[in-house]
Amino acid sequence: MNKKLFLVLLGVEVLLFAGTIVGIYTWRNNSFTTQSNDLTNKAATTKSDIEKVKAEKDSQDYLPSDVVRNFITEFKADSAEKMKLYLATSQQNLDVKKTLAIDKNFSDLNVTDATYTIEGDTATVDLKASWPTEDATFEKTVILTKEDGLWKISEIKGV
Repeated sequence: MNKKLFLVLLGVEVLLFAGTIVGIYTWRNNSFTTQSNDLTNKAATTKSDIEKVKAEKDSQDYLPSDVVRNFITEFKADSAEKMKLYLATSQQNLDVKKTLAIDKNFSDLNVTDATYTIEGDTATVDLKASWPTEDATFEKTVILTKEDGLWKISEIKGV
C-alpha cells in the first residue's frame, strides 16, 4: 500500500512540476509575443516618422530649420554671396543686416532653437538665439518657400 501511495504521490508531483514548467513557458512565450508586437509597432511608427522627415526635406536634403541655421552661419561669417544661396529669388537684394535689425556683434550670436512647421510648399521657422554675455534674446520668424525643389527664405519677420 505504501508503494502504491508513494507512486501516486510521485505521479502527482511529476504532473504538478510539468504543469508548472508548461505554465512558465506559456507565460514567458506570451510575454515575448507582447514585446515582439510592441517592437513591431514601434518600428512601423519610426518608419513613418522617417518618411515624414524625408518628405519635409528639400532636394538637397535640407529641412527648413537647416536652411535658416546655414543662412545665419553665413551671415555670421559675413559671406554675402553664400547668404544669397539661401534667399528666394525675390529676396536676392535684401539688406539682411537692416532686416534682422542687429546692432550688436552678430558673430557671437548662438542659435538656441529653430523649430519649423510646414504647410504645402511654405514653411515657417521660429528662430531663437542669444548672445553669451547678455540677457538679450534674438527672435525672428522666417518664412520659406520651395523654389525648384529647394527651401528658400522668402521673408524674415521680427518678433
